[in-house]
Amino acid sequence: MTLIAVRDGGGIGDHETFILLGSSKADHIILSLLVFVGLICGAIACIKHFSMRLVLFAIAKVIPWDYARFLNYCVERRLLQRIGGRYRFLHRELLEHFAQKAGGV
Repeated sequence: MTLIAVRDGGGIGDHETFILLGSSKADHIILSLLVFVGLICGAIACIKHFSMRLVLFAIAKVIPWDYARFLNYCVERRLLQRIGGRYRFLHRELLEHFAQKAGGV
């Protein structure tokens, strides 16, 4: 018997579903379908992420290609604060400046 955990969502409140599979042929088909769907969903997310980065970098020219390095550079210069995998502005005036500039576009 095989126990599989299927997780939906990636944030707060996501759920895990446990599926108990035996060793029959139907169970192997179900397992194969679950793996296939998981790979397809992961590939779609990867393609969307890369497409967004390509558009923002190459076409719009609004972000650097190595965005993580740029954000870490801003953390070193005390413009941003890193909290886990997120970033926030340390200075309220800088946040308001960028918000005002983005609102005028």
